[in-house]
Amino acid sequence: MKPSRLFALTIKQYLCSPFLLLLLIAAPCLCLFVSQRQAQNTDDRIRVGYCIVADTEDTDTSRTGISYDEDILWLINALNDGESLFAFYESSDPYTLRADVARGSVECGYLIPSDLFIQLRAGNKKELITLLTSPHTTMSPIINESIFAILFQRLSGQVFLQYLTKDSAIADAYPAAYTADDVEALYQKYLTNGSTFSFTYDSDVNEFHYGTTSVLTSPLRGLFAVLILLSGFVGALSYYQAAEHPVLAKMSVRIVRITVPMLFACVLSLICLFGMPQVAGIDHSLIGFFAESGRLFLYTLLCLLFLLAFTTLIPYRGILYALFPLYLIGCLIFSPIFLDAAQYLPELKTVSYFFLPTWYLL
Repeated sequence: MKPSRLFALTIKQYLCSPFLLLLLIAAPCLCLFVSQRQAQNTDDRIRVGYCIVADTEDTDTSRTGISYDEDILWLINALNDGESLFAFYESSDPYTLRADVARGSVECGYLIPSDLFIQLRAGNKKELITLLTSPHTTMSPIINESIFAILFQRLSGQVFLQYLTKDSAIADAYPAAYTADDVEALYQKYLTNGSTFSFTYDSDVNEFHYGTTSVLTSPLRGLFAVLILLSGFVGALSYYQAAEHPVLAKMSVRIVRITVPMLFACVLSLICLFGMPQVAGIDHSLIGFFAESGRLFLYTLLCLLFLLAFTTLIPYRGILYALFPLYLIGCLIFSPIFLDAAQYLPELKTVSYFFLPTWYLL
């Protein structure tokens, strides 16, 4: 039988499989469902709650009746209007905020006293803001730094003016030689002209939103690489079964039997990777589509060569049954699918190259 005819018959055989047809239909539907859920969630930033209170020890205090000074009003606007990885939401009272933290609707919460800036200018720096966390909170140290950065924007200029007018060597010259407006202008000049320590971001901050969907879909490329390899192993097992007949114990039959299920898995992976939003490592553009298609094709070819060598060296089906689950588990452990173990143990970097998904994820 000609290899081309055998290839066509094998594809027809797989297409007649109810399970494969169900999988080919379910994959695009799953991608469409995830895309719609992502479209409904327009702000996928990590939610953080806060509440302005008169006393952080009083959990029944409401914001009603609290008079906000100019500094606190500035802080509320800075938190609500900030564009970063974290989206801050103001709660009406500490009880509501504690409940939000407990049920996980916010990453963590902050009870901020209404006299915060007064306390800071007076020199009180410890235990002013109460941090509310749950056992599931993981990012509170990073969020703390964001809060400190916002407070610094407001307080540093005021502290600088206080130092110059009260504690510096030129304090006696105020306000005859210089005024508060002069200090503010000088402070803003050196703060924004690049002469002080600063960070420069090449891309817009909105490009780096990293929400629940992106976290869940981040290992998909590696999992689909394992799926392609698993399909190749299934094809190799079907070849062993067919090779029991001497007529089918040929290299062309082996190639076709291994290649066809991997091609189906490759097409399925391509559909899912470009049908789901925010998959890590995927450029959802026309150029990115062709680039990812080329990577999948080369990876499939690498798997084919590996399995051809594997089935040549191991002539018995029972040995393959025993070895391929162990190899797939090794792929999940040593390849950087969920976690790159080589970051913690550099010696494992060489070991990871023996598992094929690592080459696809390079």
